[in-house]
Amino acid sequence: MDTGALEKIGLTKGESKVYLALLKTGLTSAGPLVKIASISRSKVYEILDRLQTKGFVSSVIENGVKKFNPIDPRLIPDYLEKKKKEFEEKSLQFNKIIPTLLAEMKEKKLDQSVEVFNGWPGIKNVFNLLIKDAKKNDVWHAFGLPERLSKERALFFKHWRVKTDQIGIHQKLIANKKIKGSPELAPKSKYSDIRYTSQETPTTVDIFRDHTLLGVWTDIPILIVIKGKEVADSFRTFFDHIWEQAK
Repeated sequence: MDTGALEKIGLTKGESKVYLALLKTGLTSAGPLVKIASISRSKVYEILDRLQTKGFVSSVIENGVKKFNPIDPRLIPDYLEKKKKEFEEKSLQFNKIIPTLLAEMKEKKLDQSVEVFNGWPGIKNVFNLLIKDAKKNDVWHAFGLPERLSKERALFFKHWRVKTDQIGIHQKLIANKKIKGSPELAPKSKYSDIRYTSQETPTTVDIFRDHTLLGVWTDIPILIVIKGKEVADSFRTFFDHIWEQAK
């Protein structure tokens, strides 16, 4: 059996392999698990200890030999429910200290700054953070949406635009006409106004409030975030010029 399902619920690959091996053997000493799970003898005891801590394995001593037994797989949902409750409790505790953490921030407030983000995790955080305190009727401008779109990009922005619609942010988008019908431009709503142009640009440009975002959508995307009112205003002026020419 593939270890993927167990890894998704929090086990490591090694823990998943050992647990699956135990399901095959039943009560056994550590020795047979080395071969079945393809785990080195030096690591198998460490993995078994972790599985016991997580509640996936129990142990007994028989004739001076420590043997291990897997829990019934039907008990795993109980484990997941316990982890869910632990996570909820930690989340509640963390929410209580957020005001304190914000008070501790010593970030210097700059009128202008430039940051560079490489890869999707950081880029998603930027887009989500910028709309966190957005208000209804704010306007998000974007142009240069490229012909070459990754599935991850299309999926993220499809769901991200659902969030902006829920807030009531107006989207003014200028896209390459070759991507009409792309899932990235969905959902269509009263907040979305899209025009198309045949012009291709090397980057995308998003402008929101005093932030300008320059995106380079290669296999590992890059986002340059410029904070500054003058820069944002100049890009909005350029956007308006293209907007008048787009269809």
